[in-house]
Amino acid sequence: MIKIKTISKKMGSESGALLMASTMGIFILLSLFAFYLSRIVILESRNSGFHALDIKARNLAMTGIEHGMQLTKTSYSSLVHPSAVSGNFNTGEYTVQLDKDNDETGSSLPYSHYHLLKSTGTISEVNRYVRILISSYPNAFNLAAFGKNVNGSSSFSMSSSTIDGDVYFNGNTGSISVNQGHYVYNETGVSGVQSSDSDLEFPDLDLSYFNTLLDNAPDVVSNPTTNSSTTITYDFEDGNQGWTEHVVSSRETWGRRTTNGRGNSFGTGHALGTINNGSAYGAEHSYVMSPIFDATGGGTISFNYWANNEYYYYDREYLEISYNGGSSWATLINYTDSRWSNSWNKKSTSVNISSGNGNSNTRIRFRFNTMDGCCGNNLSFFVDNVTVPSSAPEFVDHGDLNGLTINLGVNQSSGEGPSIQNGVMTFTNKITFTNCTILGPGKIVNKESIHFINSTLGGGVEIATEDSLVIQGSSSILGSSVLSMSQTVVAYSEGYFGLDDGEFNGIVFSNSPKTEIKNSAQFNGALVSLSSNVDIINNSQLNGSVISNYGINMSNSTITKDDLTPVFTNNYGIRPQVLPGSYKEF
Repeated sequence: MIKIKTISKKMGSESGALLMASTMGIFILLSLFAFYLSRIVILESRNSGFHALDIKARNLAMTGIEHGMQLTKTSYSSLVHPSAVSGNFNTGEYTVQLDKDNDETGSSLPYSHYHLLKSTGTISEVNRYVRILISSYPNAFNLAAFGKNVNGSSSFSMSSSTIDGDVYFNGNTGSISVNQGHYVYNETGVSGVQSSDSDLEFPDLDLSYFNTLLDNAPDVVSNPTTNSSTTITYDFEDGNQGWTEHVVSSRETWGRRTTNGRGNSFGTGHALGTINNGSAYGAEHSYVMSPIFDATGGGTISFNYWANNEYYYYDREYLEISYNGGSSWATLINYTDSRWSNSWNKKSTSVNISSGNGNSNTRIRFRFNTMDGCCGNNLSFFVDNVTVPSSAPEFVDHGDLNGLTINLGVNQSSGEGPSIQNGVMTFTNKITFTNCTILGPGKIVNKESIHFINSTLGGGVEIATEDSLVIQGSSSILGSSVLSMSQTVVAYSEGYFGLDDGEFNGIVFSNSPKTEIKNSAQFNGALVSLSSNVDIINNSQLNGSVISNYGINMSNSTITKDDLTPVFTNNYGIRPQVLPGSYKEF
């Protein structure tokens, strides 16, 4: 019995120890579980915080992209690698930058007018990266050829021609074929691919920059009788020769005529004058004004005239002069002068400009005032063969420049010939450059036609004409490349644009009835045409993009989608655009 009790006591003691050990084990397990649970909670909380920061960093990066898009229009150079623009917002920072050459992987961009715009958003330790690809041109320029067919009756025709690139035409595309891998888009999907781009439109151009250039160009002077370094004579046989008519009050009836108010011939061809006698047309106070001429050092003004009216009590004639381009006037021959006394016949007279008054900004005008609406003698007031001094050094006579080297950065002037002032070359008539070399940068602006024959023109030059712009001859090369504005020529024409067996590098705005690339010509860059007719014919090449508001006609020629001049900051109404589908986060 004693033995059994001993054994039972031992068994009771071991059971207590086992219970305590089990309790401790459970406690340890629960502690470990609690530790790991708290760790998981902490990590989840931390991850949740990082997620919130990630969203904020992404939003910051997108803010940087928006800011970068605005800066491309205003301060492009501040973004170009290695430069960058940074900004702070909501305790974070973004940095935005343009890369002109490569994408985010370091691969080359396909065209010179495509840029990578990259933005980094940073908050605490979190970084997010966003990029887009932008073109310095609207969406239509992403194609090799675009035809709006705005009148609904234009066509896109091809004959023995090839197109390497995508094409859009708002009309029948059945005759259009493109190289493999490219597409023909239209609005219906018939004989092509239906376009889904809502912004694929003819660009909304603002051409006011070119209009301003032309508004400030000198008026046309057609064929003056004399154009020397000492005098200029206006005989009015071929137009008004730069003289302009103006109203002071009531009306003006000035014009170029061969007969007087009674139909009598002058016998000398054309004269410039007014046929108003008061009673026939009513009261008139008006004048005709000359172009600016250089009277530095003084000189003599001479002219023929006919004056027959109510001298001088009622009808009055004046010769006046301005030394500030027409802002203010002084009298050279007053209305009371006996020279204006009635005569049916031609008279001649002259008057001197003093050496102290004459300058390079001189004008004259003939002013006529009927004083009332009554009783003139029909012949009225005419002038002819007006000769003025010209002391400026003669650059070259207008009309034809042959074999010259012309630097647009060097000022030169002439009474009626080409003039270069502050980098702007202007004329008073049509101009032809034959075998010339023209150095930029600068501008060539003319209200009449501009014609290049076997001539070269450096980059950084703008050309504007209200008439025709013709580039002709295999040796005519305008611009050297489309890779930068300094190598490019930008041209605007309103009468006609023709590239005939020459080469053009840059941008053309043809606001003309007709646009032609012909006879083995090579056009590199952007051709924007408002012409009803665009021809690319006779073994010609267009490398870049052609954008037509109407149609396009191709014959034995090629169009290849290629580089365009980067023009992110420009005066030409061209606005940059994000390439569709180029947004990426990385």
